[in-house]
Amino acid sequence: MSSFLRTHQDGYTPGDVFELFYDDDYMITSWIFKRGGEGEGRPTVWKENKIFNGITISTEHRNDQGGGLWFSDIEVNLK
Repeated sequence: MSSFLRTHQDGYTPGDVFELFYDDDYMITSWIFKRGGEGEGRPTVWKENKIFNGITISTEHRNDQGGGLWFSDIEVNLK
């Protein structure tokens, strides 16, 4: 697990904390977002990893209420 704190000097959300959880291949499996760095936070599971032109992208990020983000029509172009 890695934890990232946005300092009060930088970023869109200063003081927020993101706890990242990853597997043995260093692929992110979930994260917990803590607004202002406090409380239990909001966990989100990353799944449905798919490979696009050699790059693995998690296409679903779901919270414990079933909501989240879904990505489709992904295209990776390497130059």
